[in-house]
Amino acid sequence: MIDLIPKQTFAYPRKTALFFYGALFLLLLVVAGFFVLKVFQGRTTADIVNLTEQLSRQKTAQELKLEQTVLGYEQKLKDFSSLATLRTNALPVFEFLEANTHPAVFFTNLTFTAKERKLSLVGEALDFKSLDQQLAVLKVNEKVVSATISDIALGEKGRPTFQLVLVFKESLFQ
Repeated sequence: MIDLIPKQTFAYPRKTALFFYGALFLLLLVVAGFFVLKVFQGRTTADIVNLTEQLSRQKTAQELKLEQTVLGYEQKLKDFSSLATLRTNALPVFEFLEANTHPAVFFTNLTFTAKERKLSLVGEALDFKSLDQQLAVLKVNEKVVSATISDIALGEKGRPTFQLVLVFKESLFQ
């Protein structure tokens, strides 16, 4: 039979074609991703086997020497930390001197014994009155157990030089 009326060819809607090609692209992407993951899995498995073999074998002489060195440093650090915890902080002594030193008195030598909480100072004052005031300030301070002055003499410029020994209470260092 002859068709006199021409029929139009069937065409899918544009949305359907886009959906089909998008789905086809995603399918190819998933398949490619599967193979990529299989390759990475094989490499990771090989790496795990190598690491397991390295861990199971005996240590080499170089590794043993390195381990002994590290353990030696660890012991030194433990020794240092125990010394550091026993160390007395001398900063309160300097803060005390800064706050309680007479403006006309100068210290030229300082020796601090932390265990005995004893501070020995050698200094010079402008005059004997300033030296007496400095000694009075130190003796009435509640953080000082004793303040002893000795070796008072006249220095080169006619100023009094002296040696001062202070013993502090434990509360200064806390």
